[in-house]
Amino acid sequence: GWSGDASGTTNPLNITMDADKTVTANFSPIQRTLTVNAANGSVTASPNPVNGTYDDGTVVTLTAVPDSGYQFDSWSGDATGNTTQITVTMDGDKTVTASFSVTLGINDEKFKVPFKLYPNPVEDIIHIESKEIVEKIKIYNVLGKEVVSSTMSNESINVSSLSKGLYFMIIETTSGKGVRRFIKK
Repeated sequence: GWSGDASGTTNPLNITMDADKTVTANFSPIQRTLTVNAANGSVTASPNPVNGTYDDGTVVTLTAVPDSGYQFDSWSGDATGNTTQITVTMDGDKTVTASFSVTLGINDEKFKVPFKLYPNPVEDIIHIESKEIVEKIKIYNVLGKEVVSSTMSNESINVSSLSKGLYFMIIETTSGKGVRRFIKK
């Protein structure tokens, strides 16, 4: 806005020079908002905290940090790529999403409970054989998205609604977890 012998925010400003005048133009930086979305992980931003307001033109470095058991996949929205660290130039309001997926290490110590799945490949019903009581069953696709979840101690699961492809089944028992892969045909 204007101060001194002028007021308001009209631009351009017309002044009648009928005497000596002092006019000051007051500028404030344009503010841009950064919104970051992340499930199963978090994102750090430098400078300022995530979802902060930045002066126009500020270059912000974003770093994806996956939760335990997850891995970083990619950025979407106003940023793209699959490296854990990117920069965003705040030349407008920006929304960025960090995508994470489940890390399934077949030989991972966390997944030590043995069990069998049959038939494999499966068409409709897959059977679970374990020496322990199964408390939870979860099935993930190859992208790490959970597609089936059951808290019943089933010995078989109907997978007829799943698309053809590779899947991972994780079972939970009182002593831990086990993981096996299977093919839906």
